[in-house]
Amino acid sequence: MAELTQEQAAFLKQRIPENYLPVREPVVYIRDLLAIKKMIVAAPDPESANLELVGQPMPVRGVTVNDLHVVVRHACKAIDYDRECAQAYVMLVRGVIELSRYDEMVVHPVPLREVLPLAQRGKSIDESNADAWAAYIEINIHLKRWDVVTENLANFRARKFDPKLSAELSLLAAKGQELPADEVLWYDKLLALTQFSADRAELHGKQGMAYLKLKLKKEADECFHRALVEGGPLSWVAHQWSMLKDDLGVRPAAIELNRRATNFDNDNRAAKAYAELLRAPFRRFGHPFPGPAALEEEKIRGIALPGCDPAVEKANNLKPYEPPKSVTRAIAKREATRILTKPKGGPANISTGEGAISLARSLTPDEPIEEDDTAVGVGYLQQSGDAVTMRGIEKEKQKDKKDDSGLLVPRDANVPLPMPATRTIRRTELDKRPPKPPDGPQTKIVRRAPMVPMGIAAPTPDASTSEDKEAPPKVQYVRPKTGQFQPVRPATGQAPALKPPTAETRALRPPTGQSPLPPQPESPTRVIRPPTGQTRVLPIPVAPLPPIPIAPATAPEPAAESTTPLQPAPEPEQPEPPSEDPPAP
Repeated sequence: MAELTQEQAAFLKQRIPENYLPVREPVVYIRDLLAIKKMIVAAPDPESANLELVGQPMPVRGVTVNDLHVVVRHACKAIDYDRECAQAYVMLVRGVIELSRYDEMVVHPVPLREVLPLAQRGKSIDESNADAWAAYIEINIHLKRWDVVTENLANFRARKFDPKLSAELSLLAAKGQELPADEVLWYDKLLALTQFSADRAELHGKQGMAYLKLKLKKEADECFHRALVEGGPLSWVAHQWSMLKDDLGVRPAAIELNRRATNFDNDNRAAKAYAELLRAPFRRFGHPFPGPAALEEEKIRGIALPGCDPAVEKANNLKPYEPPKSVTRAIAKREATRILTKPKGGPANISTGEGAISLARSLTPDEPIEEDDTAVGVGYLQQSGDAVTMRGIEKEKQKDKKDDSGLLVPRDANVPLPMPATRTIRRTELDKRPPKPPDGPQTKIVRRAPMVPMGIAAPTPDASTSEDKEAPPKVQYVRPKTGQFQPVRPATGQAPALKPPTAETRALRPPTGQSPLPPQPESPTRVIRPPTGQTRVLPIPVAPLPPIPIAPATAPEPAAESTTPLQPAPEPEQPEPPSEDPPAP
C-alpha cells in the first residue's frame, strides 16, 4: 500500500468519521431492523417510498455534506416504507460512501462495514440494476476484498451493463491493488468512451501519472500535453508537467510551465513551493530569472498552448490557442464501441499511451465524417497529427537507444502463444526399454550377526576356505566387567603361532624393568656403556687409525688378504722434567 500522508493517517485513526456521525443512528436502525426475520411488518407502500426519493440528487463526488445527510435520511424512510425498494438501497449506500470518504482511494472502513449488508440486500432484490451492483463492488474495493471484487466484476461484464461504468470500476480496482500497467489500459478504454473535453483532459492527466509510476517519462510527457490541449488551463496538470520537464533536464520549459500553473490557480501551494525551488539557483549566483517563453512543442507545431504570453505568440508567430468545441461526441462513442468489440488497432496501446489519437486514426475511410467538428476537435486533430509525426522522427533517430528498463515486457519481445490444453508426447528410445521387473524371491537378504554381551569372548566363525584355515587365528579383545582390556584367546584353544627369536629381536630385548630402546644407526662413534648402578658416561668420539704394516720375521710369502685388526692407541709420551744441573759452559 502507498504511504499515507499525515492528514490521511489522522482521518483513518478516527473511530467514526465526523461527517457520518449525524446519520449513523437511522442507518444502524434500518440495518438491525432488516436483520430481524420473525417480525410482523406492515404492508409495503412503494408509492410512499418513491415519493421520498423524488427530487433527491444521486450521491456522487461534489455533493455537499448537508445534501448527503438529507439523501441518507430520505433513503432510510423509503426503506422503512418498502423493504424491496432497490433504488433506496443504492442511494443509502452511495451516500454513506461519500460521507466516509477522504479522497478517491482513502475511505474510512467502519461505515462501509455497517452498510455492507444493505448493499448486498439491494443487489439481491434487483439484479438488473447496474447501480446496485456498482455500489456493492465499490464497497468491497475499499474494504480490499479482492476475491469478491473479481467475481462480481466478471458477473457485471457478463450481464453487459454500461461499459463505461464497468471500466470505471475496473480502474478503481486496479488503483486499489496498485497495478499501474492495468490503470493505463483502463484509462485508454475510458478515453474511448468519454465524450466531453473536460473529462477527457482529466483522464489524460491521470494517465500521465500512471505512466510516471511505470517510469515511462516520454509517454507521461505526451499525456500531459494532450491534457492541456483538451482541458485548457489545468493548474495541477501544468504543475506535474513542470516537474517532469525538470526531471528530464529541460529547465526553461519547467520554469515556463510553473509560471503558467501559478497563473491558472493562484492558490496552488505546491506550484508556489516549486517556484521557490526553481528560483533558488538564480538567486544564489545572481543571475536574472527568465521571463515568459515558448515551449518546444509550441514552436514545432506553430500552435500556442493555454497560458502562453501574447508577446511570445507574436514573437514566435504562433496561432492562438482555441479549446476544442464541446459538441456531442456521438461519432466517437459509436466508433469506440465498435473498436472495443472488434479491435482494429485498438485504442489501448501501453507502449505509446495513445488514447484519442489511436481513436482518430482508427476511423475507417468507408465511414466518412461529413461534419467539421470531429470526435476530438479540429485543432486537436492537427496537433495530434503533428505529435505522431514528431514521435515517428524521434523513433527513427533513437532506434538503437531504446530504454526498456521501465516496461513490464520489452518492446521488441516475441511473446509466445499460450500452449494448447493437450500435447502429443513422442516416445523416445528410453521409453522403449522394457520396464524393470519387481523384486522377486531371488533378492539376496543380508542378515547381521547378533550382538555379543560384554565380558564374553566372541565366537570365531568357522573357516570356510583353505586360505582361512592356513591363516593364524586372531586375538580378539572384549571389555570385561573390570573395565580393562584383556586379550582373549580364540574359542578353539589354539595358541597363536610365535616366530622364533632372531638376532635383531635379541639385540632389541631390554633388561628386566627397562623399556626397549629404538634401533641406533651405525656410526663410527664408540659408545661406552657404564655398568649397572653407575652414571651414564657421554660417548667420546675417536677417529679410526690407519692400519700399520708389520714386517714378517721370515721370508716374505704370499698371504691371503685379511683385515688388519684394530690396535689400541698408544699412550702419549710424557715430557721429561728439566735437569737441575746448569748447562755446560
